[in-house]
Amino acid sequence: MSTSVHPRLIFVTGKGGVGKTSMALSLCLHLKQKGLEVKYNCFDQIPEHDICRALEIDVLELSHTKSAEAYIVKKLGSQTLARWVMKTPFFSALFSMLPGFGMMIVLGHILDHLEQNPNLHLVVDSPSSGHALTMLESTHNFKEMFGKGKLVEDIGKMHAVLNDPSRVAMTIVSLPTEMALQEGLELEKSIKELNFTNVKILLNDIYHLSQELQGCHTEFIPSFLESKIAGEKEVSEQYKESIFSRFPHISKDSQVELVQELSTQWKEHEQQGGLI
Repeated sequence: MSTSVHPRLIFVTGKGGVGKTSMALSLCLHLKQKGLEVKYNCFDQIPEHDICRALEIDVLELSHTKSAEAYIVKKLGSQTLARWVMKTPFFSALFSMLPGFGMMIVLGHILDHLEQNPNLHLVVDSPSSGHALTMLESTHNFKEMFGKGKLVEDIGKMHAVLNDPSRVAMTIVSLPTEMALQEGLELEKSIKELNFTNVKILLNDIYHLSQELQGCHTEFIPSFLESKIAGEKEVSEQYKESIFSRFPHISKDSQVELVQELSTQWKEHEQQGGLI
């Protein structure tokens, strides 16, 4: 078993279509290949079980209701009472009116899993950039809303973990365009304003780093692709101080093959001192 030098909770977020899920799964695969105990979670969304099974990646599947029930059981010490509380109109209304409350409860459940198993590493595939920010904001909002009490005490404990860069990291996946990177930088700034310090931007799907194009004569590259590559290089240079890692464009016949290839890229980044 390898000795872990990585944060045990890694969030992967970004806009739809940036390769966020493939990056999260490939990171899980890389950590597993190192001999670490790792699970994948896609935060109250239905995971792609077929792909996870093919990659032999364990899934931690949670939901707002199951997480809330687990939290109430922990506080009341009774499964029966917890189920009764969950059926009350108050809790139904709470989740309907305050979706951030459900996110906070799931987040707390995730942290509980890490506390119960000190060897576990979790990679959380956040559905979107806005979701990741709302999830982190919810802990601050509800701490102010409730003011004091057991829930506020628990939120304080959550913040102690979330704000520790040695234990928790946030990876923002972006495409190599100026608009996408600007959005990523804005998200990074907003997250850091919540005292979440370990935030890094990862540039994905970069054509000029693709092995398929390495050594290819420019006369064989279509003009639109040549223009795209030039734009990528310009953006990469302009924002080089803000970009933590760069991943090439990879063409594969299936997502399973893509994830497997991306996992080797994580290995190369680690050897260069560039792993999260």
